[in-house]
Amino acid sequence: MAHDDQFTAVGPPLAGSGKPFSGFSTSATGMVYGLNVQGDRCGVYGESLRGEGNRESFNEGVGVHGSGENFGVVGSGNRGIAGVYGQNQSGRIGAIGAAAPDGTGVVGASLRSVGNPLATWQTIPSTSSGGSGTGVWGISGTGIGVHGDSESNTGVFGHSSSGFAVHGISENSIGAHGESGSNTGVFGHSTSGIGVHGNSESNTGVFGHSTSGFAVHGISEDNIGVRGEGITGVEGHSTFGYGVRGFSEQFIGVEGLSNSNIGVRGHSDSGTGVQGESTSGLAGLFFGNVEVRGNLSATGTKPFVQAHPTDPDKEIVYIALEGGEAGTYVRGSGQLESGKAVLALPEHFGLVTESSGLTVQLTPRGQWLQLYVVELDTAQLVVREAQGKSGAFDYLIQGVRRGYEQHEVIRTKR
Repeated sequence: MAHDDQFTAVGPPLAGSGKPFSGFSTSATGMVYGLNVQGDRCGVYGESLRGEGNRESFNEGVGVHGSGENFGVVGSGNRGIAGVYGQNQSGRIGAIGAAAPDGTGVVGASLRSVGNPLATWQTIPSTSSGGSGTGVWGISGTGIGVHGDSESNTGVFGHSSSGFAVHGISENSIGAHGESGSNTGVFGHSTSGIGVHGNSESNTGVFGHSTSGFAVHGISEDNIGVRGEGITGVEGHSTFGYGVRGFSEQFIGVEGLSNSNIGVRGHSDSGTGVQGESTSGLAGLFFGNVEVRGNLSATGTKPFVQAHPTDPDKEIVYIALEGGEAGTYVRGSGQLESGKAVLALPEHFGLVTESSGLTVQLTPRGQWLQLYVVELDTAQLVVREAQGKSGAFDYLIQGVRRGYEQHEVIRTKR
């Protein structure tokens, strides 16, 4: 029944109704709005159901409410920029996708072909039907492009069969940032590619922070678990757990690459900066020179290993000489002339050796000589023979490294 303040179309649709099968349609030229309506609870309510629905919007203050057996609202942007556009200029949310209790809130997909939407979206499409575009793209000028948050699971999860599981790029800030209260900050898994890849031109490639769990956890079955490139390749921070941890079944757990800076860096205020551990292999393996700016401690021996010159199945292992001081030495041979020899010692020995506490051993060669030391310092050795004989001898001078005279041999356990 029609009223003065209400328009009702009851059907059936007429052939001359503008658009066939429509209860209401407009097609006039010069109109700014095809339909301009207002309601206290809902501006426009659209429903597509088999049978009669309740025809009520379950929220107040709704501009457009759509309810359907397949899709509530469908937007098509084939001739324009986007199918659906959500905007908010008051600091709130532009678009929301929600699903309860265990569905997916928002799905972004790049497909080779959309096909029939009813068939395509019965389930989330597999990656085999994907296209070459971007599934989800997040942009922010000074804030976070994409933010994932979970109370007890993974904040952001990326999976790829052959490409990047998660790829973050930033020109002057953090490429990818993950944070979790009790679980993984950023988790990347890849079958044959890179689990997590971060690249930054002037800042951190990948940064992970965790209060008690893994800051960054990367797993790869046959490639790199975590790879970072930039001024800082990979940086991880954790209060009580692992800063960065990488695991790989058959390849590299964590790899850091840098063209002109540090590939992997570990820092700790009071703990261990970098720790390597292996059950049956090597805890650490270095190809190239190694520099230690501080003390080097070892509970075992400190050998050097050299290949056997004639037996390829064997190697030669020499152990470093050890003692209770930071010892230095210089050795050589001298020649007595009329019972006296004056030997100048190398400059480098005097530069690193404390002048006090020097000792010397003399060994005659070829004949018995009564040798004794007349003068000894870090620059010169003067030797005499008691009977004034001439002859050859060897010498070994030992001292203590300058600045390390007070070495503590027995100390409190650290």
